[in-house]
Amino acid sequence: MFCGKCGTQNVEGTQFCAGCGAPLGGGSNNKKGGKKFNLPKINLDLKDRKTLIGLIAGAAALVLILAVLLFGGGAKGAVKKYMKACIKGNGKTIINMQPKKVLNEIKDEGDMDKDDWKDYIEDYNDELEDYYKTLKKSYGGEPKITYEIVDQWSLNKKDDDFEEIQDMYDDAFDAKVSAVKAFEIDVTMKAGGEKEETTITLYMVKIGLSWYPYAYSPDRFF
Repeated sequence: MFCGKCGTQNVEGTQFCAGCGAPLGGGSNNKKGGKKFNLPKINLDLKDRKTLIGLIAGAAALVLILAVLLFGGGAKGAVKKYMKACIKGNGKTIINMQPKKVLNEIKDEGDMDKDDWKDYIEDYNDELEDYYKTLKKSYGGEPKITYEIVDQWSLNKKDDDFEEIQDMYDDAFDAKVSAVKAFEIDVTMKAGGEKEETTITLYMVKIGLSWYPYAYSPDRFF
């Protein structure tokens, strides 16, 4: 069977030309509503295939980057951001890590306008900074605080702790918690030649697609 478009000889019964991809009319055709139609055939040379593979890989990488940017690297990423803010005494970051529903409920409960809310954040930030200044005076030197995540686990939805957290968010903030993860963290402080250690359990709650520190998480460890 010869192709009427390019003249290439093809095996009898072939549906598409091996040379140019044009339909030959041989073989069986797909049918829809009683009408025959030929599916288009795409021929890619090696260069085109490499380009296509590169585009697909690039798109996948972009999706991954966007996921990390939007969702903060998951629960563990939220833990790291929260602990860093606590250690640096950055109250503004700690407050802004909460979901909008929680923050709006706090504003409404306190009947705070824009200026009141700004003062509220600044006051909390100042309190946390003062706490770490007090530590510095108490130990006679700048405290160096480090931490290590030693264990983590997901709470079963039937656990009392999960139900308690879920009910609290539902009642206090009208927010639905879909998952809770717990992180056991060893915190160490060195200052003035002395060393202190403590272990805390930090809960992360999933609301929507993002993870947030439990609203009543500790922000001072010593």
